[in-house]
Amino acid sequence: MIFVESKRKKEQTLTKLYPNACVVDVTSKSKEPFIKLSPFYPHGDIPVPFSKNLFASSVEGIWQGLKVFENSDIDTSKFYVKT
Repeated sequence: MIFVESKRKKEQTLTKLYPNACVVDVTSKSKEPFIKLSPFYPHGDIPVPFSKNLFASSVEGIWQGLKVFENSDIDTSKFYVKT
């Protein structure tokens, strides 16, 4: 079973709530191998939804690039950000 909790919660609190759990940080500040679960991790070659032959470096790049605002369209340059 997977539980999602705020990173702001103290490890002591998490241990009390979930005594047998393995606490895993999946943020961009995480360490190997769990950093690969961060949406910021640049895996590369991630297909952009509904876009034939268009790929991005990270899930976050897709999220940011596909945002549409009142006076601006998508920003495909965000698909290639690796930092």
